[in-house]
Amino acid sequence: TDKIVVQTLGKAGVIVNDNGEKTEIPARVVTAVDTTGAGDCFVGAVACRLTKGDTIANAVKYGNISASIAVSRHGASNGMPYAEEVDTIIGEQ
Repeated sequence: TDKIVVQTLGKAGVIVNDNGEKTEIPARVVTAVDTTGAGDCFVGAVACRLTKGDTIANAVKYGNISASIAVSRHGASNGMPYAEEVDTIIGEQ
């Protein structure tokens, strides 16, 4: 049985434990103005990427970037990024 645990740590990043293989994903440094909806953004982005066939680690990296964008804006719905915004940041890394 697969055992995957994802632990979000806010500005300390994310830890993914995928069947005993630990991956630490650093947080993206942003100025947080509103954390409302950040967790929903993260989970939704991870789920989206998993349905597209990403590994759990890559999906979590995507979700982490998505949530970093969300917290830099005011409001839950206004904070949600478009995929193009996340892709741009991924391309810059």
